[in-house]
Amino acid sequence: MSEVQILSPRFVLRGVSAQATPTGPMFQATVVVSGRVQGVGYRAFATAEATRLGLGGHAKNLRDGRVEVRLDGPRPLIEMVIGRLRIGPSAARGEAFEVRWHEGTSGIREFTVR
Repeated sequence: MSEVQILSPRFVLRGVSAQATPTGPMFQATVVVSGRVQGVGYRAFATAEATRLGLGGHAKNLRDGRVEVRLDGPRPLIEMVIGRLRIGPSAARGEAFEVRWHEGTSGIREFTVR
């Protein structure tokens, strides 16, 4: 089963503790961000946020100027990173965020920049 969300960049995630270690089903989320997100440290920002919470996945620039961030891990932790991606680094301006959810894990344990 998959789920697609189109969310406002003003969304701020609240109420999830970074110190919690969620258990339960694992998920994958693919986040595609448009706006001023290339050449402003967005992939490095995504890497730092995902790595801080121990998530696997990758961040890569797309040819059309967007950035794709793939996250793999417990849904509450992925949601925390998505909340941070909406803020982004200071030079970035995310205008649209498309999130696709998939149940299960790819087994990727580290986060890379492509």
